[in-house]
Amino acid sequence: TYRDNPNAYFFGMGDYMDFMSSSERRAYDNGDFHDSTKKTIEDVIEGHVREFYNDISWMGSRLIGLIEGNHYFHFAAGETSTQMLCRMMGCKYLVLVFSTDTCVRILSTTRRC
Repeated sequence: TYRDNPNAYFFGMGDYMDFMSSSERRAYDNGDFHDSTKKTIEDVIEGHVREFYNDISWMGSRLIGLIEGNHYFHFAAGETSTQMLCRMMGCKYLVLVFSTDTCVRILSTTRRC
């Protein structure tokens, strides 16, 4: 399997925990929440990030990087949930947001985009 294949490398393509789309982030940012409520929400999201990290930690150094996507949480300290996951995994934060008509060609000599 790919898990046992030392030649398998991985890219994260975004939307890892499917939490907070751009419209939901706007609503959250414009919300009038108590500081304690915001802290509770941040703690819950951090827990989700840690759970997801536990699910993918086996990828280790074979995870090249993570793309942000549309569903992510922006912590008050300035880091996104994707950046937090990159830091935990020790991989690159690949900022890019891909559209459906974007073609990525990686290590392929037989197919063209």
